[in-house]
Amino acid sequence: MSDIQERPISDRAKRRSSPHRIHLDMAPMVDLAFLLLTFFMLTTRLIKPTAMELDFPKTGTGGETANILTVLLDDRGRVFAYQGTLEQGGQPMRHLSDKNLRATLLAFNQMETDSAAAPAICVLKTGRHTKYGRVIHVADAVQQVRLARFSIQDSLTTMELEQMAEATATASFLD
Repeated sequence: MSDIQERPISDRAKRRSSPHRIHLDMAPMVDLAFLLLTFFMLTTRLIKPTAMELDFPKTGTGGETANILTVLLDDRGRVFAYQGTLEQGGQPMRHLSDKNLRATLLAFNQMETDSAAAPAICVLKTGRHTKYGRVIHVADAVQQVRLARFSIQDSLTTMELEQMAEATATASFLD
């Protein structure tokens, strides 16, 4: 495997005291590497690919929007909510405290279990500068209520922003 090659040393070379040349045979090490590689390739279990099941809406139906609760978080961490679609003159948006948020989520979940309609969906929409901790706080509240379907979006529409400003103004007069 390895051997030391010696050559006759002259007096001059003795003064330099050069080390002996060593020759290493790398063939056994390469053989061992390939044996290990082959062993691990043959004994490993390959991961089966898994796919997520997606539920797409049926074509031709508009779908009900009464089963959607939209929770909005502004940049200051305030929470607002509305059910269904947000339309001018439609159902108003409400400003929620932490206690009201949990009560609203419980009532929404109860509505879903009482009716045999489509499952309840909670959509959490955040502003651009909403703090991550606040989003997690609201997501934890949704998790505690055990809503089956939950989505997080980072896009507030201008209509939602306007309605949030109106809800803040009316909430300050009511409180």
